Amino acid sequence: MYVYVCFDVEDLVHPGSDDVALDIAKALSEDDVTAMMCVVGEKARLWEQRGRDDVIAAVGKHDVGLHTNRHSIHPTIAEYLADKGWDDGVAEAVHQEGPGARDLTRILGMPPSTWGTPGSSW
Repeated sequence: MYVYVCFDVEDLVHPGSDDVALDIAKALSEDDVTAMMCVVGEKARLWEQRGRDDVIAAVGKHDVGLHTNRHSIHPTIAEYLADKGWDDGVAEAVHQEGPGARDLTRILGMPPSTWGTPGSSW
């Protein structure tokens, strides 16, 4: 049987939430479970600024997806794409989300495997 384990790592407000990501990542690794950790680019930058190398190392053992560059900080995805067609929308998404993908790659040592948008983007 295959089980897909996925966590959104998105709380930009409470520094204590860093420990939640750490605990989940470590517990799963101890049981040889690899999860999809969907990390907001800004959250990874906050870990870096806070010197949370422990969180970065633990999360970096899992599959990491980009859960947007800035999540619900305006302009949100729905806002910046509202007046765009396909081609200019793709270009704008790459422009807005590219920094998050680049920072996840730099901070966690691997490129994100996916781009997962927040619920407000549907």
